[in-house]
Amino acid sequence: MFHTSLTGAEKKLSNSYGDLPFTLEAGDYFGSSVAVADFNSDGVQDLFVGSISDGDGGSYSGAVYILVMTTHWL
Repeated sequence: MFHTSLTGAEKKLSNSYGDLPFTLEAGDYFGSSVAVADFNSDGVQDLFVGSISDGDGGSYSGAVYILVMTTHWL
């Protein structure tokens, strides 16, 4: 679950929930690291999620997904 203090709400992120524009695969380790920062300078904290074994860019190359949040996300 991702919890945002801005809205005080939670939203589950998975292949079935969260309307992600990508597919999570078994063994990607999505969520192996997380960080927050205001990526687009809109005053809302965005979520950076590591996927240490993601293979979309090559075998076990890893990836960082940037989930740009809004106050109307939920």
